[in-house]
Amino acid sequence: MKKYQKMRGGRRAGSGRKKNSPNKASAKREREAAASGATPRDVMLMSMRSLWALADENKKDKKAFEHYIRAAAVAKDAAPYFHPRLSTVDQAQGAGGTTIRVHVTGGLPVGSTPERPEGTEYSEVPPEEPYR
Repeated sequence: MKKYQKMRGGRRAGSGRKKNSPNKASAKREREAAASGATPRDVMLMSMRSLWALADENKKDKKAFEHYIRAAAVAKDAAPYFHPRLSTVDQAQGAGGTTIRVHVTGGLPVGSTPERPEGTEYSEVPPEEPYR
């Protein structure tokens, strides 16, 4: 092997940043936001809860419906912070494929085919076939 080997360009397996790892700027921004006090997530959660409580207090008032609608809109914006989308979550699959076997007793009349099912002779007991 040569002392100085020329590297080829292009993609290589295992190179680059690993998935779901934040870059330094994003990690720093998140730490600063958390240290400063309320994050956008906290503000949305507090406003949603206060709107919901306001709507519960004024159930007989016409404004209650408006407060519920506003609380639902804030909840919709806050949902990605708390609940991941199903498409991004690994869903457990079965251990393997399932094979379904159907054993039919009886069948078509003697002399008929699936294309021409007419016939009048039915055997009392179907012939015994080995179970696979």
